[in-house]
Amino acid sequence: MASGGNFTPSSNPRISQYSYETIQETVNYCNSNGTYLCAHTLSRNSTIQCIESGVQNIIHGRWFDESTDKAYSFDKDYSKMIVDKGIYVDSTISKHLLEYESELKGEKQRPSNPNVNSEPSYESIINIFRYLDLEGVKIIGALDMGMSKADFNKAVASAWAHVEWLGFDHWKAIRSITITNAEAMRIEKSKGLISEGYDADMVFFKNDPSKNIRNLVFDPQHVIKGGEVIF
Repeated sequence: MASGGNFTPSSNPRISQYSYETIQETVNYCNSNGTYLCAHTLSRNSTIQCIESGVQNIIHGRWFDESTDKAYSFDKDYSKMIVDKGIYVDSTISKHLLEYESELKGEKQRPSNPNVNSEPSYESIINIFRYLDLEGVKIIGALDMGMSKADFNKAVASAWAHVEWLGFDHWKAIRSITITNAEAMRIEKSKGLISEGYDADMVFFKNDPSKNIRNLVFDPQHVIKGGEVIF
């Protein structure tokens, strides 16, 4: 938790929770011990700290300004550093997509964090990730699962958001939640592909998601775990 989070009223997502030196020491420790490190970061300062120190996987990667009257303060200069350091960025914009669609249905929404005040627009979040993608940043899909409208069975919405909001082609979006995600977590030699020697963990859908990304539905036809049909 490099910064505070939105779902904890007593925390402040606009500020860093650690010094740069502490984050760098943690990165160095993980690198020397072959340990995987990821960091939740919402504030501009904590995101910059994570990028500069070389955290392997940045979750959210938002740019909240410390001032309460300003939403985002994005610095484009850091995109090249993300690429050069081989950092993966977990967009989690699917949470926003699910909240947006829920709001259109008139469903009750969660209250805002009192420490935020000025929420960034969906457009500003989308534009940042479109820019990062154009610069070659490896964007992976996850959901901030278990939060608000993002239930644990809705992980496939990450691919929806990457197609519909970021402009990924369908296969790139599918890769962002399979093999590219596996690469980010350093398990690409056993997961993320349907190939000999890989874990036989697969999900089957009735209709082809490479034709329509919304064919990735919340209730798949079959789930195979370790080569056995469990659903």
